[in-house]
Amino acid sequence: MFDSTRSAVSGHPVAAALDAVGSAIAGVEDAPAWGLAADELARLVVAHEALTARLAALGLGLVREADRRQLGSSVGATSTADWLRDRLRLEHGAAKGRVALAALLDVDARLLEPARTVHDADSRDAADTRHHSGYPNPASEGSGRTGGAADVARTGLGIPVAAVRELSRAARRFLPCTAWALRAGSISVEHAQVVRRALGR
Repeated sequence: MFDSTRSAVSGHPVAAALDAVGSAIAGVEDAPAWGLAADELARLVVAHEALTARLAALGLGLVREADRRQLGSSVGATSTADWLRDRLRLEHGAAKGRVALAALLDVDARLLEPARTVHDADSRDAADTRHHSGYPNPASEGSGRTGGAADVARTGLGIPVAAVRELSRAARRFLPCTAWALRAGSISVEHAQVVRRALGR
């Protein structure tokens, strides 16, 4: 096993946020759930899943940066996936999938804005547009076909045509709509992996 544990004090906002989340959970993890009303329990199950997805998106950003810096090689691992397998006790395929997904979600913030518009439109009209808005449809995202976000632009949602084209080009290398959805807590990281595998990435 590689020794990649280092103690350090960091003033970075990501470190502070994770410390705050950890402290908050420590304060409630022994609180009995039986005291919750049924509707509140249902709401918290969904809220927990959304927060888990947002934390996963943050974690994938950290994995991407670790991969970019080849962090694993500095502690004797042969790859970032090898390092994650050892450090996080993951199955090797899961570790490789995590590194691959992190790379696909490494989308420029400018591209997330039109993806956000697609996401918001989908949320407003989910019953009718869930499979036509380009979010997060494995059959269209990253396929190089015109559709999805381009169709939304034609329905008058205010997405500039140039932004749609840039989003479509980015979808050949990345998964911008999936990146936004995960960051928004609208899909799970497992769903994001399904999208990745469906596209053969």
